[in-house]
Amino acid sequence: MPPATAEESEHFSSKGFDLDAPLNNEGTLEEIRDPKDVAEDLKAQGNALFQQKQYENAMDMYSRAIEALVKASSTTDEEDAVITGMELLGLRDEFEEDQRQKAYAREREEREARHSTSLADDDDGNNHAKKEASTAQQQQQQQQQQGKQKSMIQPYKAPSHKYSKQLAIYHSNRAAACANLIQAASSTAANANSSSTTTKNHSGYLEEGVCTRTTTFTYDDVIDDCDVALLHNPTYVKALIRRMSAYEKLDRLEDALQDVKLAVELEPNNVQAKRHAVRLQKLHDVKMEKLKEETIGKLKDLGNSLLSNFGLSLDNFQANQAQDGSYSISFNNGNK
Repeated sequence: MPPATAEESEHFSSKGFDLDAPLNNEGTLEEIRDPKDVAEDLKAQGNALFQQKQYENAMDMYSRAIEALVKASSTTDEEDAVITGMELLGLRDEFEEDQRQKAYAREREEREARHSTSLADDDDGNNHAKKEASTAQQQQQQQQQQGKQKSMIQPYKAPSHKYSKQLAIYHSNRAAACANLIQAASSTAANANSSSTTTKNHSGYLEEGVCTRTTTFTYDDVIDDCDVALLHNPTYVKALIRRMSAYEKLDRLEDALQDVKLAVELEPNNVQAKRHAVRLQKLHDVKMEKLKEETIGKLKDLGNSLLSNFGLSLDNFQANQAQDGSYSISFNNGNK
């Protein structure tokens, strides 16, 4: 190739070259890869480790995949720059608290307005029947207001960007690896406790090679990762199912049932989600029935403690249901 002429040298352009690109061990420029491709490779490594039941290492790979996208976004001037999962959860909590305060303020203003109207009616000398009707109407409005209070709190919507779907997958996968790590640690601990004659070596392993170390991760960590995944992609069914499982582990059956119902709504043909929905509904109904019995029992104990001052108990009273569905209370003094 002939040497460049003086004219060509004067008009040399760096277009097409990355002058800040790092050098590899051989002193040549490293290939600059798309952050998405880097993250996908890390996810693939995490999936492979997950299949090998190396859950903690898999979590590390998913974390590195998340960091690759966050770091790449932070070096750009894009308005939709990626923020970390913890920052996203913080923004969600702040938004929901603000929504709750606004809902309480609106409810308080409406309650004060109803109270002012009631006082005005009293000053006008309305008759007793009108007062009772007004009171009943106010109670009905209050019940409706309480029902609407929750719906007035709008869900937080995370800022969308080009990496939303990928980040949802990575956080959901990390949640799955974390849940399996917790389960494996619990199973190992249970096996170790049930075999008191088994000895351990100095590395914390059983002699047959099973690790007995516990993990500091909890199902709350699983829920946090699923929360972030669903903020990035609210219709991601896998994240809903994984958060459902974590809720169930914490005995939060109502939350678990809500997640699986949404999963079935999003994917009506999802057999796994349908089975979970039926199973959790039964568990939830049993729990509610038990709670109702416990509540009734406590109320009976309270009633008996009060009636005992008069030598009575709830056994002296009997509720009788009429054909029209109404009830009447009869008193039985115990005399035959």
